[in-house]
Amino acid sequence: MPEDLSPLSLAAKLAFVAWCLLVGTLLMYAPWLPVWGRWTAPFAGLELTGSPIPGVLGHPAFRGAVSGFGLYHLVWATHDLDALLGWWLRWRERRRGG
Repeated sequence: MPEDLSPLSLAAKLAFVAWCLLVGTLLMYAPWLPVWGRWTAPFAGLELTGSPIPGVLGHPAFRGAVSGFGLYHLVWATHDLDALLGWWLRWRERRRGG
């Protein structure tokens, strides 16, 4: 991470971390909550056409894959947050004159 991070760049990085935390949490838990059935209900009519989509959306392996994608977002957010924290600690040390 560059040592001279602009305020706009810092805000964008913090917004990205917040986005990854939000999306990651949603994707981790939503497939296992009752709301998942309501979100996938519009695809139920496709069963009449012979489409496998409704069965796939409710399959535990698909739900697990969605949760895994959410976990990936949480790890990504943690990585970026760690980099920002390291930058902030170095910046604070420079301001103190160390």
